[in-house]
This record gives sequence, C-alpha cells and structure tokens, in this order.
Amino acid sequence: MSRNAKIPANLVDTWIEASTDGGRTLADAVRDMARALARPIRQNRIYEWRLGNRTPPPEVLRYMARIASPWVMERTRDPMAIAEALTPPIRV
Repeated sequence: MSRNAKIPANLVDTWIEASTDGGRTLADAVRDMARALARPIRQNRIYEWRLGNRTPPPEVLRYMARIASPWVMERTRDPMAIAEALTPPIRV
C-alpha cells in the first residue's frame, strides 16, 4: 500500500485491515486477540463494534490501537487520517 492509500475511518476497521494484511483471516485475528487478552471474543462481536452497535471494552481498544498504530503510520503522516483511523466508531 502506498503512503497515499485510503486509510480506514475508525479503529475497528483499521485493526481489521492491519490484522488481515498479508492474507491472514479475520478469524485468525480474532483468535490472536482473544488469546492476548485471555478472554473469549466472538467474530460477530467484531461486526457489532464495527457498526457502532456496541463499544469495545477499554482493553480491546488498547489492543486494537497497538496493532493498528504502526500499520497506519506506515501509510500516512496526515494527522487527521491518523486520528480518524485510531478513533472508535461512532455508537449508533
């Protein structure tokens, strides 16, 4: 991806992009998150967070930010794009 590539507009989408970059599946990424956080996480919960139906818990937000931050920084230096990419989705 080039430096000017489209950056996702929220943390959950950015985490999904960063975690599945290189051909990994979302299921793999969810398993890694569940293992790292020592808590069960279902894949459908990711979609609820993505749509803004639920807010991820703070430890999940921190985990996602740790994965997403380097990925975003490799792709842009635009402060607004970085801020959007690392902000949770708006709750609906």
